[in-house]
Amino acid sequence: MDSGKYDRQLILEFLDGPPADDRVIEKGGVALRHKARLRGIPSPVVKIGRVLTPLTVTPDTEYALALQLRDLSDQSRLYLDGHGDWPRQTLGGRPAGEIVTLLKACGFAKPVKIISILGCQSARGPLSSDVTDEAFKSFAAEFHMLLGTTEPKIRCDVYARFFNVGVLNAGNLYSCEMSRIGQKTTAKNPDRELDLTEHTFGVDGLSVHHQALSKRRYYWAGSDQKWEWVSYGQTYAPVVMQPSETDTTELDKLWDDLDKL
Repeated sequence: MDSGKYDRQLILEFLDGPPADDRVIEKGGVALRHKARLRGIPSPVVKIGRVLTPLTVTPDTEYALALQLRDLSDQSRLYLDGHGDWPRQTLGGRPAGEIVTLLKACGFAKPVKIISILGCQSARGPLSSDVTDEAFKSFAAEFHMLLGTTEPKIRCDVYARFFNVGVLNAGNLYSCEMSRIGQKTTAKNPDRELDLTEHTFGVDGLSVHHQALSKRRYYWAGSDQKWEWVSYGQTYAPVVMQPSETDTTELDKLWDDLDKL
């Protein structure tokens, strides 16, 4: 079994909404774990509940988070998943500084391979930003900066999306698209046409996989924070599995996980 690019991944779900809203996040987590399971990648999840007061989590959550952070290496991926609030610059109701403080308080002290933020428009700066520095005022930019400049300094690449982001799951795909479960998509940019490297999925036809100019990478060049658009290149070749080819055992596990939510 192909272990992929990572030795393990950790999914942190920041839940801060009505149950129906939180379920969207949790369904995405199930899909991410399904995709990782097919590749033999350990993929635990820690759910971080509603914000009552700043920096507050239950002792059980703090213990679970510390336990899972301890196992991450420089070949691991860390997902931060929650509803992004672009005007308020929060993820799951928490500003970037609170999440950085929480991670470090629970023992996060060394770089991972990448951190992927799955909050809608987390790479987009506030309305008041000037076009020349908008990218550096986003939630993702602040998280990246604080992570790398407060002790212990953790400098690794952070990825986030400029548009609304979703995770493809069994509930929003046609039966012939089930091989795409766990892929991330962004809402179609209304100001440009898709090119041959891009493809829409799902019943709404508005979810785009590998959309150009949709994901930003924040990284360090010495002591300077930098960013760039992620380029997917001319590498995408649409391949759609037929229903008869779908791994029914894994799909059964997926549905079981969804039923538990």
